[in-house]
Amino acid sequence: MTLLDELAPEVDTDAALTTFQRLRDSRRRRRKVIRLGTATLTVIAIIGAALLVAHQRANHHGRVNVAGPSASAKTHASPAWPTPQAAIDAYLQEYPHVLPRARVRVDAGGWVLIAEGAPLGFDRASVWTVSAIEFQRGPRGWTQRGGGGGGMLDRCFAPLAGSGFPKMAHGKGPPRLIAPDYVYAVTSDPTWHIEALLGRRWTPLPTNRGVYFTVHPPRPLELLPGAGQPAPLRPVTADGHIPGCFANR
Repeated sequence: MTLLDELAPEVDTDAALTTFQRLRDSRRRRRKVIRLGTATLTVIAIIGAALLVAHQRANHHGRVNVAGPSASAKTHASPAWPTPQAAIDAYLQEYPHVLPRARVRVDAGGWVLIAEGAPLGFDRASVWTVSAIEFQRGPRGWTQRGGGGGGMLDRCFAPLAGSGFPKMAHGKGPPRLIAPDYVYAVTSDPTWHIEALLGRRWTPLPTNRGVYFTVHPPRPLELLPGAGQPAPLRPVTADGHIPGCFANR
């Protein structure tokens, strides 16, 4: 007779032992299930975190590619081309997202490409970029020497801007910019025209595909130091109205 039989003779020892073993096995199974579930959740969390980091890196890389490098950053290693048109075509092949608006000859040694979507460090998905990309003839041929521009959030009108090619100073010394060689303005719609306020009167400017470009600008439109503010410009639609995007500025 066991101690359990003496203390509780009415208890079925075999049944109690069986119940105890069943409860013990049940607890062990629950612990195994909990451990397995915890491990599974941990693995899922680790995989999810890794996928999230990879996705963020991919998105960041995509944004960098969209904006592209600065146009002037490539001037140090720019190859030479036999003609200005070959140099411009090579640039457009390298940046197929760039939309050319005008190819203009400045002089015997310089051409300018007016373009939209130029790689200026902006996110083109939200910013409309306009740039004057310069090509200059050197000892080895025509090269892209860079260019400047800006971005407009409203995608409406890029006002007057100017630039120029380096001029050799008299005597010894590095090249210097004496004055802008050209000025330009661009509308977002190629069918629009551009007017300037000259002598209190809005005067149409020669516009080709929404681009105004002039070499050695006249005084009312020049951008020289000390010359004062340039004349105001505005875009005009094909039917003679001021675009709403510009009127609301």
